[in-house]
Amino acid sequence: MLADFSAAMSEREGALTSIARTERSLASLKKRLSKSRCTHRTFALDYNDSRAFAAGLGRAVEAAGPVILVIGWFHHEAAAVRLATELGAMGHPLRFVHVMGSAAGDPTADVDGLRERVEAAGAITYQQVVLGFIHEDGRSRWLTNPEISDGVGRAVELGQHFSVVGTIRPWNARP
Repeated sequence: MLADFSAAMSEREGALTSIARTERSLASLKKRLSKSRCTHRTFALDYNDSRAFAAGLGRAVEAAGPVILVIGWFHHEAAAVRLATELGAMGHPLRFVHVMGSAAGDPTADVDGLRERVEAAGAITYQQVVLGFIHEDGRSRWLTNPEISDGVGRAVELGQHFSVVGTIRPWNARP
């Protein structure tokens, strides 16, 4: 869903590292970025296996150097906290842009508690980007992949602590 964003980053940056849970998830991105002048490294790391995840992340940092910017989309908060904890332990300051599904826009969601857990992991500047939905022609629909990539790109540029792509209000209008 962030392939367009990754492609845009590959045109602006000299190096880009992509991590996903499986090689299969990385295959189309590898192919798409293969013609880029950017050095693109990929690592299949499953955050559900804590030891393997930590070791693989260490290899990724060893290969690419210290992490400066993380754009992370996780379905589970624990995975974001795990990544922040591993990266924070490496001692390098970084910016962590956490892309979150619309459930984070639920008025009962504890996004501030999540912020505290991530920022406690080290020298991390944490930013939350919630993916909402679009009202269109009297109906609601989910964001398209290009809208997601564009919205995340804008959020990265603006650097606000909390931003929404699309809308999350009214909550009961979600598709």
